Amino acid sequence: GPWSTDACGETATRTRQRSVITPAANGGAECGPLTETETRQNPACPVDCVLSDWGEWSPWSTECGFATRSRFRTVITPAANGGAVCGPLEEIETRNVEPTVLTTTVTNCSAYTWPVNGSVYTTSGQYTVVNGCTTHVLNLTIASSAPVVSTGVPANVVYRAIEARWKGFNNTSGVNTALYLGNNNMASGGTNRVEVGRNGLYAKPGETPVSFVYSRAGNLLTASVGTRSVTYTNVSARATGNMGVLNFMHIMLRTGSGNNTGVAEFRNVVLNGQALGNFVTPAASLLNWTVTNVDFSQGFVLTGIIRLDAGTYGTNEGSKLDIWVGHNNSPLPCTNTAAPIALRADAAAQAKLAMQQAEAADVPTLDAEVLNNPAAGNDAFQLRIKAAPQAAVQMRVVDAAGRPVEGRQQLRNNEVVRFGSSYRAGIYLVELQDGQQRKLVKVLKQ
Repeated sequence: GPWSTDACGETATRTRQRSVITPAANGGAECGPLTETETRQNPACPVDCVLSDWGEWSPWSTECGFATRSRFRTVITPAANGGAVCGPLEEIETRNVEPTVLTTTVTNCSAYTWPVNGSVYTTSGQYTVVNGCTTHVLNLTIASSAPVVSTGVPANVVYRAIEARWKGFNNTSGVNTALYLGNNNMASGGTNRVEVGRNGLYAKPGETPVSFVYSRAGNLLTASVGTRSVTYTNVSARATGNMGVLNFMHIMLRTGSGNNTGVAEFRNVVLNGQALGNFVTPAASLLNWTVTNVDFSQGFVLTGIIRLDAGTYGTNEGSKLDIWVGHNNSPLPCTNTAAPIALRADAAAQAKLAMQQAEAADVPTLDAEVLNNPAAGNDAFQLRIKAAPQAAVQMRVVDAAGRPVEGRQQLRNNEVVRFGSSYRAGIYLVELQDGQQRKLVKVLKQ
């Protein structure tokens, strides 16, 4: 009869029977057994290979250019008795990262903290930091924000918007100082100025503290001499010219002429907390200074000590200090600027851009069709080139470690390339270039 089971690894039996045709008699030989049983051991069951999960990827072999990384797994149960064999125990991944250069151009007034490395730079120059495959370049200009004082009248004046004037007189009441405040070309008794002083009302001979203040928020001018002050309101409406840009201050000192004994001094001058020094004019002279690199439009505080002795010039004005603020072609003070510029994008961005440009120009995208993944031995790879009709494609093959294996030149669209018949098993990277586009294709020799 049939075997009792065909199941793998089981013991199977089968039996057969016979019958007696002539029984034994008169001492003849007895009949043998009428049933015979046969056994067999069925073949062992096939055992499929069982593998562990993949481990973590190793670090990339290099940050820039062609790089590889790998990961491994182990055999938990080996294949046996014709079961499914184990797959590869190592997996290799490749990439090609183009170097990236990021340039930042900065103008700063004193010091600049570069976010790339946290360093503080106080000197102009070019600084470089390499971080992996990215090179950061800092072009730094440190520009002074301090006031700049020069001798002479401001050049190329467009307008003088506001003015303060301190005058020294000599009369029977002694030497006194009068103060006028207003816009440019102040007319005596006009609505474009306010004044205090003369005839000993507040000033005394010798050195006297003065101040000159513009408040942008309050739209006010305030000037003082000694303990007396005067305020000029609604400056933007009453000043000559545009109050929007005020980039120079003109300081003029004049001594009395009479007997050449007048004195005109403006000492210990401080502008917005920064010392400007001393301004002194010899007898019977008139000198001018210009202060720039300050945005006076934002408001200012000017203080100092004046001495305006008129000598023996009678009741007329002798020495005087005039200060105008206005606009010319002087540069505004330093402002901080930073403009990062990416000079080269990474490989992925470059590839995307190349594809977009090719699509915009209606140029076929460079590609390749892998027709097979051959086994080790004499079988070869077959790769079909896809390119523009007139393109000449170059092909370069590297192994998983990035070592060059072979190359081909002048490949054309739809050409089938055979290569790698002698390659060992493993992963290979095929690089295709046509002068405008670049394509990477990964192939496997099993």
